[in-house]
Amino acid sequence: MKLPEEVKFIISALRGRGFAAYAVGGCVRDSLLGLAPHDWDIATEAAPAAMREVFAGFPLLDTGERFGTLTLLLGKKPFELTTFRRESRYSDARHPDGVVFHDSLREDLSRRDFTVNALAFCEEEGLIDPFGGQKDLQNRLIRCVGRPEKRFGEDPLRILRAARFAFSLGFTIEPETRATMSRQKHLLSSLTAERVRDELCALLTKNKLNRPYLEIADLLRVLIPGLDECFSCPQDGGKPGFSVGEHLLAGVNQAEPLLPLRLAMLLHDVGKPRCPHNENGGFPGHAEISAAMAREILRGLKFPRSLSELAEQLILYHHAELPPQPPVLRKLLSQTGEENTRLLFAVREADLRAQRPPSPPPASLTEAGRVLRQILKDGDCFSAERLAINGDDLLGLGFAQGPRLGRLLAHLLGLVLENPELNSKERLLALAREEINH
Repeated sequence: MKLPEEVKFIISALRGRGFAAYAVGGCVRDSLLGLAPHDWDIATEAAPAAMREVFAGFPLLDTGERFGTLTLLLGKKPFELTTFRRESRYSDARHPDGVVFHDSLREDLSRRDFTVNALAFCEEEGLIDPFGGQKDLQNRLIRCVGRPEKRFGEDPLRILRAARFAFSLGFTIEPETRATMSRQKHLLSSLTAERVRDELCALLTKNKLNRPYLEIADLLRVLIPGLDECFSCPQDGGKPGFSVGEHLLAGVNQAEPLLPLRLAMLLHDVGKPRCPHNENGGFPGHAEISAAMAREILRGLKFPRSLSELAEQLILYHHAELPPQPPVLRKLLSQTGEENTRLLFAVREADLRAQRPPSPPPASLTEAGRVLRQILKDGDCFSAERLAINGDDLLGLGFAQGPRLGRLLAHLLGLVLENPELNSKERLLALAREEINH
């Protein structure tokens, strides 16, 4: 295992002053897996005051000094340095009530969440692995350090972290660890919205092998309001055997790992249990109810407003007709933009593939997708910015600045959406002159 020069410098500087120091945690795990670590953490015998002496003259940020953590900046790169520690109770199920700085690396590693993260390395001693993390890496296994009940009781977010590591690395969760996650899933309700949101984002977008989200349905049912009742609601409105909840999670797997798309698929039918179903097995009005519920769910989880609104729109129109008619599709592009139109097609297709049995896209949808691609390839105008004239051109014809000018530009865009061949400066100016004469 090779350390970056900056990490070598940090460890050497600390050891040169008599303090043990090691690269620890995820950076060691990722290096052993042949992955590029996102960041490098160093655990050391040195207390924060001693760190400041060793690295006098270097920028050191207080990112948790009372817990023994400072961040050293080398160039523009941050490196987190933390004193070996032993922790007390976690009264708030997130932070220890207090920490005791310690001189034992093993004691420090014993408080970590999973064996694959309880690894340390320095060039002088090699790999330090007191809990079998390297073997679990080789066996592609996520296992708690010590008793799972204790680890998850200290911080319930570790329940989601176990799922996230398993999905992002393509690992299996060790049976006792997985059973404890299920038994203690109720603890997830104590987590802040921001912590749930961040882990949910990673779960939805970093699924290395596209593993079925049904594997963690028990966890998601605690996290997402309204999702639990979806598992007792038949997807076809009457016949048991395939629930709305199963359809939703299948839809997430069928979608590309783009966050707005997967959020939309997770919630696109969440309102069905609150709708009456008709004799054909449908749920009239479910798109509107699902969109409204999604708005509240995503706001409650503190998602950015722009992302929540995009997911809401995709859900609202997930059953909308997408006919293979160029004027209709140009108008859709005008209203929603190119990227969001592509996402709407993706939602429609993922929804169909997530049925049981899967439904192939109808010929009309396939043809509409072909027409859309052709419109984009041809560079057809579908926004005011793409018109061959602008407000200045109309002012040059004698139009006064004001609402009428905007209405005329909108009228000309509407004509071009119907007939793209009209999008030339000469033709549009001629049409504008006709409006002047009227």
